[in-house]
Amino acid sequence: MKVFVVGKGGVGKSTVCVALALILQSKDTMLVSLDPAHNISDIVKNHEVMLNFEIVEPDFEKELSIYLKKLTDEMKRESFRYLTVFNLENLLDVLRYSPGTEEHMLLENIKRYIDRRHVVFDTPPTGLFLKVLGLLDSSILWMEKLMELRQDILERKGIKEDPILTIIEKRLKEYVKLKNTLQNEAIFIGVTTEDRLSLKETERIFGFLRKKGYSVPLLVVNRAKEKKVYLEGIKHVFIPEYHDRNPFEISRKIHSLLKLEIQE
Repeated sequence: MKVFVVGKGGVGKSTVCVALALILQSKDTMLVSLDPAHNISDIVKNHEVMLNFEIVEPDFEKELSIYLKKLTDEMKRESFRYLTVFNLENLLDVLRYSPGTEEHMLLENIKRYIDRRHVVFDTPPTGLFLKVLGLLDSSILWMEKLMELRQDILERKGIKEDPILTIIEKRLKEYVKLKNTLQNEAIFIGVTTEDRLSLKETERIFGFLRKKGYSVPLLVVNRAKEKKVYLEGIKHVFIPEYHDRNPFEISRKIHSLLKLEIQE
């Protein structure tokens, strides 16, 4: 089971993630935080959760440095030798703070861990996570078009082998595989509170996910004061305010209402 927990910041996503990992826990279960403001370890420590699953909270700044170095090395190889006429060090300083860099690093972490048998992803707030999924779609479209243009140029020049085309093709296959996995094997669980802003954010992300063909079977209403259906066709789990930070209570609630979705 591959589960993404989505919603506005501060609604209790991380606690729900721990609850889901408790349901799925086995030696092959992993809980991955995609939120740069990690707090899963604190939740586990505060509630003395008995772990039978692995927690991963990536250091995105460190990973970004590694990725940019890898990019530099790749540019300096034969296939990108012409790019060395530029000052690559200055270029990478620009890339580090460019729009899309953070989203790319999050996408790479999803790709890295998605093949685990059971994995729960604690996602960043709605706006950033939608950009991550949007980046996946735009990257696939961009690489498909880039391959068409590259192949046309190579045919005109009579070139049969091209290392750059090989790199693009490999990357495209990886992203298409990830998109297929997200659509066919993953589920997205929303978390919200009853305040108007959180509910608006929930409608926004659920609408996006449904439009893209992702499975969205459950909405967890945290700090609930009443049992009210907010989204038609979606199962609702209501967590009273006094259970807000207790992952054990939340896991029991979710497990009893989502037996067909969360199971071995």
